[in-house]
Amino acid sequence: MCGNVQAFNCGQLWDYNSDTDAKIALEKAIQNKERIGLGCISTLIDKNFYSSAEYLFNTYYKKRNLSQKAIYEFRSAMKNTSKHMDELEKLGMRQKTHYLERSPPTKWAQSLDEIEIEVKFSLRHGVPGCINAYDLNINMTRDSLYLSAFCIEGGIKMKYVLDIKLWGTIDPEESEWEKLGVGEISITLAKDPTPARWLTLCLDEKPDNLVLWFEKHQMHAYRLEEFEDDEFDEYEGWDIENDEDDEEEDRIKSQKAKKLKAEVKEEKKTKTKTKKKASKKSKKSKKSKKSNKSKKSKKTKKTKKLKKNA
Repeated sequence: MCGNVQAFNCGQLWDYNSDTDAKIALEKAIQNKERIGLGCISTLIDKNFYSSAEYLFNTYYKKRNLSQKAIYEFRSAMKNTSKHMDELEKLGMRQKTHYLERSPPTKWAQSLDEIEIEVKFSLRHGVPGCINAYDLNINMTRDSLYLSAFCIEGGIKMKYVLDIKLWGTIDPEESEWEKLGVGEISITLAKDPTPARWLTLCLDEKPDNLVLWFEKHQMHAYRLEEFEDDEFDEYEGWDIENDEDDEEEDRIKSQKAKKLKAEVKEEKKTKTKTKKKASKKSKKSKKSKKSNKSKKSKKTKKTKKLKKNA
C-alpha cells in the first residue's frame, strides 16, 4: 500500500511567493494523503515561511511520530539560515558603499483603461515594507516603467529595482504614483490607446516577485472577458474564476425576488380590498332586504286593517 502513496514535491515550495500560498499547498497535500518528506522543513525555513513550517510540524510530522526528526531538520535549517545572515551582515559591514540588488515584491492587475501596480520594498510578499527606504526614483515612458529605491535591511544595504518593458503603451503624462503604507507605493499606468486588453504586463522576461493581483483582477474580470477588439483570448488571468459573474447573477436573482415579493404583497392587498368591498356590499344587501321585508310587513298589516274596517 505504501508504494502507491504519492510523494509531495518539496521543490515546488520554492515557486510560492507567500507563506499563505505554501500553507494552502501543504493543506491540499495532506488532504490528498500525500507523503511529505522532512526536507520540506528546510525549504520552508529557507523561504522564511515559518507559519507553514509550524503547520506542517503540528499537523503532519507530530501525528506520524516524526516530531524528533522534524525538530532536528528544523534546527539544522535554522543554523544554515543564521550562518547565511551572518555572512550577509559581514559583507555589509565590510563594503558599506556596495549593495545587494533584487526585485521588490510587486503585484499588478489591469482594467480596459489602466494598469494598477503595488510595489513593496521588502524581501518577499507577505511581510512589512522597509521603514527606511530612501532615494526613490520612478521613471515612466511610453513603453517602459523603471523604479528603484535603497533600504537598510538588518545592516545590509539593499537596492530594489523594478525595470519593465511594457507589453502595451501608456500615456506617461496621465499616469501617476503615490506612497501607501510603510515601504509601499501604488502606481497607476494610463493605457493609450483605450479601451485595450493587454496579453500580460511585461514584453520581455517577467521580473522575480511579480505576481497577478488576484483581488483587483477579479474586479475587472467580467469586462476583460467580454472585450473583443483584439486577436487573443488567453491573456494573463483569463482562466481565473470570475466572481463578478456570480455577483451579477446574485443581483439579478435578488431583483427578481424583490419584484415577486412586491407582486405577492400587491395581490394580497387587492384581495383584502375586494373582500372588504364584498363584505360591505353583503351587509348593505342584507340591510336592504330587511328594510324591504319590514315595509312589506307593514303594508300587509295596513291592507288587512282596511279590509276589516270595510
